[in-house]
Amino acid sequence: MAMENSFCGKSCVHCPEKQNGKCLGCKPELEFAYQKSLSEAAKRVPVLRDEFADDGFSDDYLKPLDLTEAKEKATDQGKNLGQEKNSEQIKGGAVRYSDFCKIAMCCRNNNYEHCGMCTKSFACPDYGKKGTMNAIISAQMDAWGMIDHGLKNSVPYQWILFVCLILEIIRDLSLTLNLGLVTPFIVTIGVAIASAYAYNKLGDYSKIFTVVMFLTLATLTLKLLVSYGGFGLFWSYPMYILQLVVAVSCYKMTFDAYAEMISPVDPVLEKKWLKMWPLTLILYIPCLLMVFILEATSKAAWLAAILYVAPAIILNIVTPVLMITTINVCKKN
Repeated sequence: MAMENSFCGKSCVHCPEKQNGKCLGCKPELEFAYQKSLSEAAKRVPVLRDEFADDGFSDDYLKPLDLTEAKEKATDQGKNLGQEKNSEQIKGGAVRYSDFCKIAMCCRNNNYEHCGMCTKSFACPDYGKKGTMNAIISAQMDAWGMIDHGLKNSVPYQWILFVCLILEIIRDLSLTLNLGLVTPFIVTIGVAIASAYAYNKLGDYSKIFTVVMFLTLATLTLKLLVSYGGFGLFWSYPMYILQLVVAVSCYKMTFDAYAEMISPVDPVLEKKWLKMWPLTLILYIPCLLMVFILEATSKAAWLAAILYVAPAIILNIVTPVLMITTINVCKKN
């Protein structure tokens, strides 16, 4: 019975690759993978070839297959199984996971239930790769944009974080210019709680987001203790320094979390997120140092005022742009 679970002859029930989701299965009841954007994904083919060059993966596995017949069969099978797909889902055509597996294709072409029925199986180079076939298939499907990373489900929570960032910008602007646009206390608490909720949900895509959630709540707690805890001057400064350390750590890890989440689908955007922390240091350290020097010498007070707010202004422009870009990428993946 075990030999009937898959074309490669492995038991799907006891197969670790199948259980952890690395293999989607290869018989007709398997899941469907949807074609995304061949033109964009094709640009990453050379990168994938270099990445798997030392793993014995042939370039043939990263070449596109003629999927015309496979798409038609897969669509027909989906209808027969009651798996009707709407126009958005089958955009570009639907193909089965096994249409990328040479073992499965060979068995189907020869009407074999599994490789054990073939007298040449143990001398077959493809059969010898059955242990790593799931990685080969994943590389090929990813190269042609056919893996659903599920990032589109993260979009609502990313919008929550975007709105929270805009509210923080409005709060800081209102305080700096004394405009009275919002109530800082309510915005601070509301933004922290909403952000923590969103970070918790995004933890499914990067564990770093879960850490950021705890840091966000810790920052809020320390802010409230410093402002309303009634601590004396002796304890206020250490707690303020601790709050600053936690907030800075939260800031950096947020960039890392976004980078890790987007890395499977957009390496360029990943690098942009990773550059945000060095950019933050490059902006703040020299500017604040110059502000300290100018204030100490009582010179160019206007320049000191500009340098004091310049880093925040630049980051408050760059960060929302990156967040919107990330949301648009996740919508397609």
